[in-house]
Amino acid sequence: MVSLSRTKISLRDLGVDDLRPSRVITGALIWEVYGQANREKADALAEKLQEVYRDRDNVRVSRPMKSVKIRITGLDDSVTSKNAEEELAKKCERPPSDFKVGDVKRMTSRLGSCWVRCPVDADKKLMAAQRITVEWSSCKMALLSAHGLQCYKYLEAGNVQSKCTSPVDRSGCCYRCGAVDHKAKECCSVRLDCPACGTLCWLSSHCIVGPGCTAPGKKMKKGAKPSGPPAKAADRRDLVRARFAPFNRRSEKERMHTNLSLRNLDMVEYAQLLITITHYR
Repeated sequence: MVSLSRTKISLRDLGVDDLRPSRVITGALIWEVYGQANREKADALAEKLQEVYRDRDNVRVSRPMKSVKIRITGLDDSVTSKNAEEELAKKCERPPSDFKVGDVKRMTSRLGSCWVRCPVDADKKLMAAQRITVEWSSCKMALLSAHGLQCYKYLEAGNVQSKCTSPVDRSGCCYRCGAVDHKAKECCSVRLDCPACGTLCWLSSHCIVGPGCTAPGKKMKKGAKPSGPPAKAADRRDLVRARFAPFNRRSEKERMHTNLSLRNLDMVEYAQLLITITHYR
C-alpha cells in the first residue's frame, strides 16, 4: 500500500518535508506531518491518498485530529442535527465535516439535546461563548468527560475490538439495559442493567462502562474469572460469598462505618445489595 502511494504522490510537490509514520492500537497506519502550515499540507496529502485508493474497498483514508465531545441543550422541536452542524461550522469558521452531531433527543424539559464531537480548537472557541444560537433557540453548551478505550465486542474498558481475545461477545447488547433486541438510542427501559457487572453478581443498576461500572476491564488480575454469559446458581453463590468475604472479617467498628456508608447509595442499589446478601447468606 505504501509503495503504491509513493509511486502516485510526490511529497515535494505538496511541500511536505517531515513525515513520520506510527501505528495506533487498532493497527491502522498514521502519517504525521510536521513543520509550518502542517494542517494544510496534511489536508492536501489526505485528498491525494483518497484519489489513489478511491476504487479500493479495503482501504479507508481519513484525516484524524484531536477532538472532544460537548452537549448542546435547549433545542426546539424544529431543530435537526443538520441545523446544529451547519451553525457550529459557521460559528467556528470550519467545514461541516469537522463536526459529528448525534441525534436530537428529548429531555425531561421536553426540549431537544444532542452531543457533538468537534476538534479541540473549535471546542475552545465554543466554550468561550458558552451559548450558541441554532435557528431560533439560544442553547447551552457543556463539555463532556473524555471516554477511554472500550471494546465493542465484550463492551468493557481498556481494550479495542481488533485486539480482543475474550470469548465473550456482547456486540449486540444495549448499553443501558443489556438486551439484545435494540440499541441504546432506541432503549425505552426505565431500569438500567450493566451486563458485565450483572454476570459477576455486582451492583448493576448503571450503564456499562458508566461512572458506576466496576467491571474489571484491563485491570482484571491474572487468573481472575472473566465476565461472560450469566453464571449458574452455584457459581453465583461462590462469587457473592467471595465478594462479601472481606465484609464478614471486619471488626464491629468497621462494619458500623460500612453500614453508614451504604446510605450514600441510591435506593435501587441499596435494595439490590440487601436482597443479594439475604439470598446467598
